[in-house]
Amino acid sequence: MSFPILPIVGRGLDIAFAHVAQLLVSVTFYRITGYTLAADGASSAVIASATASVLAVDYRTQEVREDIRYGDKRLLVQASKLGSLAPVAGDWVVMNGERWDIQQSLLDATRQLYTFQVRRVIPVITDPVSPGIPPEDWGPIVFGSGWNSITIEDWGSVASRATVLEDWMS
Repeated sequence: MSFPILPIVGRGLDIAFAHVAQLLVSVTFYRITGYTLAADGASSAVIASATASVLAVDYRTQEVREDIRYGDKRLLVQASKLGSLAPVAGDWVVMNGERWDIQQSLLDATRQLYTFQVRRVIPVITDPVSPGIPPEDWGPIVFGSGWNSITIEDWGSVASRATVLEDWMS
């Protein structure tokens, strides 16, 4: 006799998501499914999308490591809400007007629940006066002014200071 685990897990997820309905966030998943080539040689991406309510959870500090960075989020979504769209790493979601790239995608063994690790994409804004140069680039750092000013180049490298210090101690 087989045990009907899939319908039980599906109903359990429906109940769980109904209980946390106030915490759910509406997101749109996007995936490039192909490209079209126009007669003039220009190509354009064919993008499939699906909108679903997800539970967005921050990673705990203990979970941050090389592949999970501070600020990444975990999205939990019912697979049935995505229809035929099966997002993978490289796809993206739009949540609260911000783009988040999918870093990892995991479908549980019952094929009922997706877990996504997403990372926020910070748009690069260029300076309208000097296109191509990010506005954060302020040039060399200068301490002081006039005759007592020191630029960062005057300090040398940390490695050279360590060598001098080690030579002095021996």
